[in-house]
Amino acid sequence: MKSTGKNPTGKRPTGMLPRRPREKAPRTVVIHDELEVDIDSLSNSGDGVARTDGRVLFVPRTAPGDRVRVRVVAARKQWMKARLLEVSRPGPDRIEAPCPVVDECGGCDWQHLEYAAQLRTKHEQLIETLQRIGGLEAPEVQPVIACEPPWHYRNRVQGELHEGRLHFHRRITGEPVLIERCLIADERLNAALAEPLALDQRERGELSDQAQRVELALQGDQVVLQAADEGATEIGFRQVNDAMGERLNALVVQAVTDSEADQVIDLYCGAGAWTVRIALDHPDKRVLGIELHPGSVLSARQAAKRAGASNLEFRSGRVEKHIASMDLSHSVCIVDPPRAGLDPDVVRRLRERPAASLVYVSCHPASLARDLKTLGGRYTVQRIQPLDMFPQTRHLEVCVTLAMR
Repeated sequence: MKSTGKNPTGKRPTGMLPRRPREKAPRTVVIHDELEVDIDSLSNSGDGVARTDGRVLFVPRTAPGDRVRVRVVAARKQWMKARLLEVSRPGPDRIEAPCPVVDECGGCDWQHLEYAAQLRTKHEQLIETLQRIGGLEAPEVQPVIACEPPWHYRNRVQGELHEGRLHFHRRITGEPVLIERCLIADERLNAALAEPLALDQRERGELSDQAQRVELALQGDQVVLQAADEGATEIGFRQVNDAMGERLNALVVQAVTDSEADQVIDLYCGAGAWTVRIALDHPDKRVLGIELHPGSVLSARQAAKRAGASNLEFRSGRVEKHIASMDLSHSVCIVDPPRAGLDPDVVRRLRERPAASLVYVSCHPASLARDLKTLGGRYTVQRIQPLDMFPQTRHLEVCVTLAMR
């Protein structure tokens, strides 16, 4: 019998020494220990990253190149988290954060970073995410479209109302933090924050006097205070950054213009912000918007009626049910899903009977990358365009255009 060189019994041959287990360096750092470490990068969660004691250490409010003194607040087998105590030596991109409550409020991750460094980091992290999760070998990602100026861009803020004053949540603990002025909120909102706030009786509903969850928002030129859970039906979904929202709208409309498809289907249309605009810009195309929330669909229909768009239809319900029997081969499909990404049934449908073109708008690069990997066999990525919708934070908006293979 010819030898195969393999041991059919699976047992260790006689005479071989037993394999010695690999010795791991003992973990010596525990909670409450103080360390001095060098920050070498930023994580997707916005924290600075250092490596010590055989583990990854995450430190909020730090920047690459910083040498910092920290106190460990959490320790696990592979990673630790620490609180910043002192910056011994600042990195080249560190600046003084202008907000007086930046170390308490949980809203902004990167006020301590030069804006150019924020854009560079977001671009690098997007490429890394598309490679690691999406399986794209060498994604060609356009430079991040900057928000200028990167302050006072939010058209709404949410928080809790305590004794007539708006409070955000303290980082980690969730305790209320009084906000008298927010540097990323529109100045008209800040003017309202300087005065006592109160919901009217209709808005109060069942909310507790102790902690009322509210939204302070711009509606046209008016500043409106409302119960936070009313926003979806009162004014519909809208981007928090009007200027960058307009840049995103232009990208979506241009993708439709570049396509020869005769039908446009907006699969998560919200209140129809760009759906109505597309219908007006392309009267030769049939435009369909699908949205789960009936209140948003009502707002979209009213907007279409005011605009006089006769080639536009809105339907209420789950996207996966509406498109189950649709022929998408002559359509441009626009998807702008929640942070969790596309529903698996929607992905399956877009794979089995692909659209002529697909425009994917995402506020969460990881779920975008996952969906692109699943769709990759049926579509070719044509353009990846990130936009800085949320300056001073780790968050990033991305618009990807794809074509059927």
